[in-house]
Amino acid sequence: MSNKTSFNDFFPTDNSSRTNLKYDLVASKFMTGVENHQRNQYNNSASVGGVFILISAFFQIFFGLILIIFGLLRNLYKSLR
Repeated sequence: MSNKTSFNDFFPTDNSSRTNLKYDLVASKFMTGVENHQRNQYNNSASVGGVFILISAFFQIFFGLILIIFGLLRNLYKSLR
């Protein structure tokens, strides 16, 4: 069971134009795959970052409202004393 012959047929080691064209095609497909992966990773991380920003904005609004309510209740309590 020798795979060397089939491997050498697919990736020959000569410097012909046909071999160079085959290597160019393989390299371009590889680079396209890498670029697509990087683009997908960036889009996924950007959407996750947007969710964290949205959650933190809701927390800020919630705690701001709590502080305003406590401040109003404190002023009401002081005015009734």
